[in-house]
Amino acid sequence: MTPSASLTVEAILARLPERGLEAFTPWDNIPWEAQAGQLLRCPLGGSFIGLRPGHRVDHEVAALIDQLGLRPGAAVLDLGCGPGLHGNRLGARGYSITGIDIAGAVLDHAQAEADAAGWPCRYLRMSFLDMTFARRFDAAFLANSTFNHLADAELGELLRRTREALTPGGMFACEVHVAPERSASAAPREHRRLFQLPYSPWSDRPHHWVERLLSFPAQRQRVTHHVIVGDDGELREHWSRSRLHDPRALTALFAAHGLAVRGWYDHDLRAPLGPESDCAWVVAQRGEGSA
Repeated sequence: MTPSASLTVEAILARLPERGLEAFTPWDNIPWEAQAGQLLRCPLGGSFIGLRPGHRVDHEVAALIDQLGLRPGAAVLDLGCGPGLHGNRLGARGYSITGIDIAGAVLDHAQAEADAAGWPCRYLRMSFLDMTFARRFDAAFLANSTFNHLADAELGELLRRTREALTPGGMFACEVHVAPERSASAAPREHRRLFQLPYSPWSDRPHHWVERLLSFPAQRQRVTHHVIVGDDGELREHWSRSRLHDPRALTALFAAHGLAVRGWYDHDLRAPLGPESDCAWVVAQRGEGSA
């Protein structure tokens, strides 16, 4: 089977078995590190194909400066920094950035870009579950979906280590998937998009890429399912499964780890969180007198 301009979502998905939520196991089978090198070959308008567009990153950076109360020259920790989309924009504004990630290729890209421009950024290869910073940063942020893939013990470890990395009074902003109000009884739903591309983070050859967003409200989970059909007809699939958090429960979890939630915001990091929103930002603060 060879891809053609007439290949449809239905034709592609017909090649796959029907799946319920539990069939998407393990929770994440995306080869993030291997994919990083190919991602960097796919620039698009100040960002990269498959990542959030440059204009959205610009908006988030401006909102982060406001919500985190960043003063000139503030030291900021970028958790899961990727290719430095947020970190280098902040560095260009004079903030002192430390970014951490587990994928070496994107770190090399971010550091090379910062060094060439003379921005005060450094990028380190490590997991945020292993970081050992102590009272070093005025603020930290996590601007990707990683938080939603973590198990309970990992969530607690991330919050504990982030609090330790902040100076007393330091701020933390985190992007979170949430369960909309009154969603527990809602039926599963699906949103699909089909791309026909000469290349993308999934392949350097022409291919079709189906992106499925599957929501399971009763289980408070969702799955991002990627199906790629190459120009030779070979089909590959990858997915990433995540939780839909309860903001009240998460507020309590933050508090239990020494981070007081100061506000919940919609996906734009400006408006208050709405009852139908499923993508949010939570902004929290380490106590001034915390040990």
